[in-house]
Amino acid sequence: MAMITINESGMNFGPFDGNYLYEIEHSDLHNSIGEGVKIAEFVFYENSSKCFWIVEAKSSSPRPQNVEDFSKFIHDIEEKLTNAFLLLNSTILTRHEDSDIPTTFLSTRLKETTYKFFLVIQGHAKEWLPPLQDAMGIALNRYLKTWNIAPNSILVINDSIARNRGIIR
Repeated sequence: MAMITINESGMNFGPFDGNYLYEIEHSDLHNSIGEGVKIAEFVFYENSSKCFWIVEAKSSSPRPQNVEDFSKFIHDIEEKLTNAFLLLNSTILTRHEDSDIPTTFLSTRLKETTYKFFLVIQGHAKEWLPPLQDAMGIALNRYLKTWNIAPNSILVINDSIARNRGIIR
């Protein structure tokens, strides 16, 4: 399948092999569910490590000192990441059908699969990342525990770190 680049929040993610990329935000399934279900940008399956990367991109974030906006931002990201996680797994378990999901996803053995939750913030200073990382860890903690996912599976990074990891170009 073709290599696909996703432009989101001023960043170019990829290119990713289309056999391992689920553009869940623009999928028929997400569109059919209707409004009110916020969702992350995309899911990438890293075949070598049997890991699903659930990715949300932002062009900015509020500072932790702005408590109300910061809490709302964290809640919004939590909702998008967990909805993508739940919709992905429910589709693999055939609770939903979606012609947009790659067949490689449907053949994964969830028992052997790991997950990484990425929040990538364009232009964010490295020293601003730790409070976001901590807040996301608290927000997603119950999902990590109930699904037996390692706490270090949450990654809050900026575009520079994402570029170094090969997530964006």
